[in-house]
Amino acid sequence: MSPYEDKSLPDGSIRLLKLLAARGNDDRIRCRLLEFPLQKSTKATEAYEALSYVWGSPENRRSILVGGHDLLVTENLYVVLLHLRNHFVERLLWIDAICINQKDFSERSRQVQMMAQVYAKATRVVVWLGDATADSSLALERIRIAAEQHSAPPRITGTGTALDEFRDAAERTGRSATGGSDLKAIVDLLGRPWFERIWVLQEVGAARHILIMCGSTEVDGYTFCLGLNALNLSYEAYPGSYSLIRSVTYLMRGAIFRPRHITTTRPGGRFSLDIRPLGDLLDMYHSRQATDRRDKVYAMLGMSSDDDVAASIVPDYDQATSPWEDLFRNLIKLLLSQQISVETWSEREIAIVRSEGRVLAVVSSINSDTTWQDRQEVIVDSRNAAEYWGAEETWHSRWFLQASAVPVREGDLVCLLRGAPKPTIIRPRGDYFVIIAITATPTEHLRSKSTDMDWQRVRQSLETTGSFRKDFLLVWDWETASSPGRPENEDGGLGEDYASLTKRCNLETSGTDGVDDESKKIARLWDAALILEDAENYDEAGKRLQLAVDTCERTLGKESPRAIAARDRLATVHKKHQQSEAEKAERAAREAQGKAKLPIKLKDCIGRRFSFPFELARVWAGIEELIKQAFLHVDILGAQVADGHYDLLTSGEIILPALWERTVEPGMEIEMHMWPMPEPQERRFPPGLGPRGPLGGGPRPQGYGGVGSAPMGGPPPGGHDHSNSHVRPPPPGIRFPPSGPLPPGWPSRPGMLPMRFPPGLPPLPPGVVPIMVEPRRAAKKHGLDPWPEPGFLFGGVKGQRFIWKPNPERRMRVVSEDEGSEDAVSEDAVSDDSDSEWESLTDPSDSSSSCI
Repeated sequence: MSPYEDKSLPDGSIRLLKLLAARGNDDRIRCRLLEFPLQKSTKATEAYEALSYVWGSPENRRSILVGGHDLLVTENLYVVLLHLRNHFVERLLWIDAICINQKDFSERSRQVQMMAQVYAKATRVVVWLGDATADSSLALERIRIAAEQHSAPPRITGTGTALDEFRDAAERTGRSATGGSDLKAIVDLLGRPWFERIWVLQEVGAARHILIMCGSTEVDGYTFCLGLNALNLSYEAYPGSYSLIRSVTYLMRGAIFRPRHITTTRPGGRFSLDIRPLGDLLDMYHSRQATDRRDKVYAMLGMSSDDDVAASIVPDYDQATSPWEDLFRNLIKLLLSQQISVETWSEREIAIVRSEGRVLAVVSSINSDTTWQDRQEVIVDSRNAAEYWGAEETWHSRWFLQASAVPVREGDLVCLLRGAPKPTIIRPRGDYFVIIAITATPTEHLRSKSTDMDWQRVRQSLETTGSFRKDFLLVWDWETASSPGRPENEDGGLGEDYASLTKRCNLETSGTDGVDDESKKIARLWDAALILEDAENYDEAGKRLQLAVDTCERTLGKESPRAIAARDRLATVHKKHQQSEAEKAERAAREAQGKAKLPIKLKDCIGRRFSFPFELARVWAGIEELIKQAFLHVDILGAQVADGHYDLLTSGEIILPALWERTVEPGMEIEMHMWPMPEPQERRFPPGLGPRGPLGGGPRPQGYGGVGSAPMGGPPPGGHDHSNSHVRPPPPGIRFPPSGPLPPGWPSRPGMLPMRFPPGLPPLPPGVVPIMVEPRRAAKKHGLDPWPEPGFLFGGVKGQRFIWKPNPERRMRVVSEDEGSEDAVSEDAVSDDSDSEWESLTDPSDSSSSCI
């Protein structure tokens, strides 16, 4: 009798395995199954552990007792149960091979949809790498030590990396870490089957806490990832292992940062870890192994953030209702478009895709960051953008794509198939193209010189203009993803052609009856050449056209229409190729010449000297922008420079902007002269404050003095008088107004510039006490823009503050300080017929004084 025959599981429930304590070393493994309503649980985690492991070989099964019934399990599962069993306490576990009735296809389908939630609710995920070997414990210990040394403060006496210290420790124990057993033990550990399995991605991607076990040795999951990163192992001799290890450790190290509350229930009640769109996940992980091919898709559903695509795929393990070829075909149509043609096979993980489309861009550069981020920075440059952008422009964009199973390379093509929601990245091979990334998600707007456009607008424009004019023949090959390159063949070094592919994989494609005739080969070469021509890869396009010409002349004759058309097209492509190479050579020569040219030297109007690269300054717009940047934060003059109120001279002669490019030479010395600044306009003052008020004339209160009166008050109480020796010199390049005598009534205070007052300094209003404040400190305190030259801040009557700045145009700022409100700033220039340079923004009738 089977342990599952009592009753079937209700919807939303799972079984948990209670591993009973051992009564002795030779005691048989005894367990009980418990029903648990997982989807009714409101806790972040439940008191059970979930096991992540590899089933192992189905041969040599071992028997355990489950609820008093015999159940056969694989040898690998039997060993892990022995290590997990305790001699004193019971242990609550979830193990798929036991907790799911594997013979019930309906139950398997329902339980698979809940597996992401099962691992997310577990208090801990136990990763079983397998039984111990001679060096497995040593490998885990070395990884742990590397993590500890990476996290510890740097040693005073050591300057080596974690790998150096690892090697030092190996030498002290009589082992060689470089080519000996220690390094080999780590690589062997990382080469275990667990790292290749597809389901482990979801299991560690959902975990909140991970424990790694290999035999009786245990290490924390984050420590494991940190140690591997610290060792910085070289995988040159193991290129296949690198991609597998990188992708799984990328998910493992995020376990400790995942929230303890569940926030990933999607619309319709579907639970998902919400990691990436389904297309991205398939691009990243389709090279992993699964006993059932369909698990390569089902294992990704729990991590997908696509509600529409993932919800359209329901796990079904009944071969009669859901064969692999149907699942694969429907998946591709969901990712791309229902308008495309897809061919799949029951025993192959290869799909042939035919569709109309167009080339959008070419990958121009790659910057990979796969240590911690597991992603690639991909720079793409447009091709033929004027057809859908609406202007004679080119665009570029920077996309951050997750590292795919087949890495993106420079020269790959970015295309859009008819009806597809996202672009596809492809690579030419022979007379067809291989799919590198079936759905590349743009992470940045497409940027041209004049505007930016988001991806959806570009796609809508393409759909509206009907720019899908080329026929694409694409192959999505999951079987050779780890090594997509094929040996160069006799077809001009183009790689394996379509006929060789179908023959090697024993694919019977529609309409060929297994035979690829020469006529269809010519058509495929023609289509591939036109696509490469659109991508401006004229060299590769010419190779395919030349092969098409040779095939046409051999099979149809030199004067056949197809041979003539192929020769004409080849001549056009050859001409474009020559033009392209000439432009590249000219651009390279210009860049090299620009680097070798001496810079232009500029002396600006305040005496500063600059050295500008000739390539940037050789055109008027370039030198104009550089000068604007130089005066961006210079008060008064910055506004004049931005308006172009200056001349550039060489040898005392003005260079007109229209003649700049004809006149400027490398190493030329340029001098900048400002135009005369306009005089400040006359301003009228409010009644009581001005030339005929307290500011301009009339009796002055005692203590403020005037011409012939005594200085005001002397030094401050408890203070000291200061001479000019304490005055700071002006900042470089700042010219003060002409010097004048210190007006009567003005005290000599710390930091003031008594010898730099201009003639006609305005008299102080009643109740105002002069205070010298550093300009930047005053600006910060009173909410003003920083000043490059010294300034004065004066106390004033209640509700007013007076600021005087020693420069020719704007000598004063008034800050109106209403009670209970923020300061308001006026930067208007002040001028008057008399000596007064003050302005008030508040009620002049309020004459109660207050000192700032």
